[in-house]
Amino acid sequence: MKKIATFLTLSAVLLSGCSFSDLFVDEVETHNGLIQKMDGVLMAEENFYNEYWALTDEGEVTMFVESYDEFATSVADLDEFYVSTKFSSGQQIFVDEYNEYYKGFMQDYLEKSEEFKDVIEKDGYTFEAMEPYFADLDTFTEDYVEMHNKLIDTINLQSDYTSEGMTY
Repeated sequence: MKKIATFLTLSAVLLSGCSFSDLFVDEVETHNGLIQKMDGVLMAEENFYNEYWALTDEGEVTMFVESYDEFATSVADLDEFYVSTKFSSGQQIFVDEYNEYYKGFMQDYLEKSEEFKDVIEKDGYTFEAMEPYFADLDTFTEDYVEMHNKLIDTINLQSDYTSEGMTY
């Protein structure tokens, strides 16, 4: 009798479009954790941007350096979430989009931001030291908002479909 019940359960799972490994994934917890990590990056990037614009020639750069460190840490935390979390088959689109677009962009953004931070730490605030970075950092900031919204839209769209019983 147990064999028949197990067979029926597995058959129902497979026929519903889920993979066997999806049985062990809490999709809501995964979704919520992902949103929490994405929000952490968003807030840290916003703080970094605000501190970047708050730099003055009389000002201390400590808050700016700390905001960069928080930004870099939040990006690393998000990446660790993607690496260590088991996603369901229906959530694989998050991982694909992250790896194909978001991750490389964030690495480039952090690399340019770190160069800028190092210049500020070494030379302090001077227009001559900062000016070569303005256009790049402004472009990264604008593109980041677009990149973040694109991934969030994908996550939310998939969640809406899943809650309605549809899958990709």
